[in-house]
Amino acid sequence: MGGRRGSCFSEGVSRVCHCSCPRVPGKFGMPEVKTAPPAGLPMTQKWDPAKLEADKAALRELDRAPWPERLRGYFKLTGPAWLQSAMTLGAGSAAASVVAGAFYGYQLLWVQPVAMLLGIFMMAALANITLTKGERAYQIVRRELHPAVALLWAVATVVSTIIWHFGQYALLGGAVKDLADIAAGVDPANPAGAFSPAAETAIRFGGGFLILGLNIWLTWSYGSKPRGIRLYETFLRWMIRAVMLAFLVVVVVQLSRSQLSLAGIFKGFFAFQLPNTPEGVTTVLGAIGAAVGINMTFLYPYSILAKGWGNEHKGLARFDLVMSLFMPYVVLTSLIIIGMASTVHDSAAGFGTVLAGNPTPGDLKPIQAAQALSGVLVSSIGRIVFDLGFAGMACGA
Repeated sequence: MGGRRGSCFSEGVSRVCHCSCPRVPGKFGMPEVKTAPPAGLPMTQKWDPAKLEADKAALRELDRAPWPERLRGYFKLTGPAWLQSAMTLGAGSAAASVVAGAFYGYQLLWVQPVAMLLGIFMMAALANITLTKGERAYQIVRRELHPAVALLWAVATVVSTIIWHFGQYALLGGAVKDLADIAAGVDPANPAGAFSPAAETAIRFGGGFLILGLNIWLTWSYGSKPRGIRLYETFLRWMIRAVMLAFLVVVVVQLSRSQLSLAGIFKGFFAFQLPNTPEGVTTVLGAIGAAVGINMTFLYPYSILAKGWGNEHKGLARFDLVMSLFMPYVVLTSLIIIGMASTVHDSAAGFGTVLAGNPTPGDLKPIQAAQALSGVLVSSIGRIVFDLGFAGMACGA
């Protein structure tokens, strides 16, 4: 009788768990569950199991540590969100920030933090579900929602990524072309002596293929072994920092010349002003749309599983999203907006730019804005700094 009760109890546990793991009857007939590596991703298998267990033990210790010690420990372990930060800091973010600063001054500084905050909420939810389940996000969506939803998510990711690449190479080609103009002494306002159309095309394509080759090598190294992942993430960290430094130089120079309105900057972040024109609303929506793409939502769950992260990494994942995605994005886009607002924005009129030809928001290109900075630093250094910054954004993305 007692054996029968134990058998029924074990069967009940099996039905509740819905688990196909091998069961070894233990005390009271309870099953022994063996934990498998998350999702069975090939990259996960390449991590040293002993190191993963040591990291998990360290995270459990950090969870009981005071906040200052916990933050120091988390800083050493960040990684996957840097990949998302580099992806989103590309042509879309550059164009939206340039237009916002050039045409609206400091008024739209609040948009980028709010846009990325919305994205952080979504990414944190994805991280929580993925780390709790320990399986691929595609399979979770397919099982819990509907196979059609998962398929549409995957197809939309592929299509949007292909389209998204066009803007990166356009931004990169424009930056390389402008750097070539500087080297050849070509004045944007006086195109005499400019490159022929064939030479210009060759310069743009040459820069594109150079970066393409570098990025193919870096991307393939990501899945090769743990060292490749560390190399990839280190490259992205320093690329983003270099881009931030490029735009910071312009802002610091303008601050030293008393060309910045600190009150205007503060108001721009906290007044939440919305332009009353269709073009202004389009600019706001464009900035929000450029913050987090659907390809990021698809890739992020895979990147945290590929690191071997599990349930113990939830706190680290949230910290990583804030410090490696939210902060770099907000700082970099804000620097671009402030740089544009203090150099090419028509502050007297309140809207528009001081650029020749009076371009509209739809016509202004990031490289045009870079060309307008020739007088900010000595000679053409202002243009070079912004061109390198835009090239870095495209390369990282």
